[in-house]
Amino acid sequence: AVSDPNGLIVLHDCMPLNIEMTTRDPAAPRTDPFKAMWTGDVWKIVPILKTYRPDLDVVLVDCPPTGLVCITGLDPSSRLLHDRYREIVRAFRNLPDPAERIAAMYAETPVQRSADILSGEDHSLYFRV
Repeated sequence: AVSDPNGLIVLHDCMPLNIEMTTRDPAAPRTDPFKAMWTGDVWKIVPILKTYRPDLDVVLVDCPPTGLVCITGLDPSSRLLHDRYREIVRAFRNLPDPAERIAAMYAETPVQRSADILSGEDHSLYFRV
């Protein structure tokens, strides 16, 4: 077991602001206004977890420049992602319409304001503890 059931995993750079910043090549020429920001395809972790591990609580947080993804409800005994790794890579490597999938990610998982989380409210409103 690597994680504690009451643990919190925080991932950064998983919330692209446009499709251009999701290229797998960070050196690819870009002209968009966010060309200094790059997420690559790590944003795919959110729909992957929603598909393969719906038991996890996934919270998107609006921390600049490209967000934080917070994951709770961990089960250190789960081997599902490990055991289905090749299937997951095949399914998510070359998505036919990544812009549509990104839009769906934001529609299915609303972004929480970091100011609200940090305001001293009960954190259990956002994270399973």
